[in-house]
Amino acid sequence: MFRSINDFPYSKSINNLRIEVSEINNVAILGAAALYYDDNNINR
Repeated sequence: MFRSINDFPYSKSINNLRIEVSEINNVAILGAAALYYDDNNINR
């Protein structure tokens, strides 16, 4: 997993990356939305 981070398209978000266990439903879509939001607000 950590090797694949080198090719991650949201490279600015990796600086704040935390990998944790969650019991929240649909957490993957919430994480994807957060990455999109961060990327679009950083580049403005």
